[in-house]
Amino acid sequence: MTPLTASERNGDAADDGERGVTLIELIVVIALIGVVFGGLAAMVMGIWNAQRAATDVTRATTQADAVSAALDRALRNARAVEISDDGSTLRVRTSLSDQDRCQGFAVDDGALRVEQSADALSDRSTWAAWVATASGTGPASFTTQQAKIAYAITVTADDAALVVEGAVAPRTPSGGSTPCW
Repeated sequence: MTPLTASERNGDAADDGERGVTLIELIVVIALIGVVFGGLAAMVMGIWNAQRAATDVTRATTQADAVSAALDRALRNARAVEISDDGSTLRVRTSLSDQDRCQGFAVDDGALRVEQSADALSDRSTWAAWVATASGTGPASFTTQQAKIAYAITVTADDAALVVEGAVAPRTPSGGSTPCW
């Protein structure tokens, strides 16, 4: 029988592959894990921000589509139209479903305000804010261009802003209709 060496008696067998992990190896592994998780965190934040931006654009687009549809419908069915001197307010007498209605649209105080009534429209300061963050685009939100009524309004939802523009030729007024203002 062969006598045991000192390293074999202490359980430090160098030839069995159980060497352990040095402090340097442990630090390198932790650093690599940190780099991988840092990259993943940056990627997740990028995806999160892109999703938020897409949601903002979708919300602004939905509001802009609703504004455009309402203005187009009111102007196509107009029997009488008035634009304020500063171009911030549009008043329309429309005939929807064979009933005369008065509709008002105003861009002021950073909002698009609307009013609808069977009779005369109230003061525009009392009109409900339909789009909370809207502004006129250019010198006037509502203008007359040849035989058309034009509108240009910027609708903002969070970080996305869209310009709603259009020009509509109102229906030829038929007799018996009086303005709402």
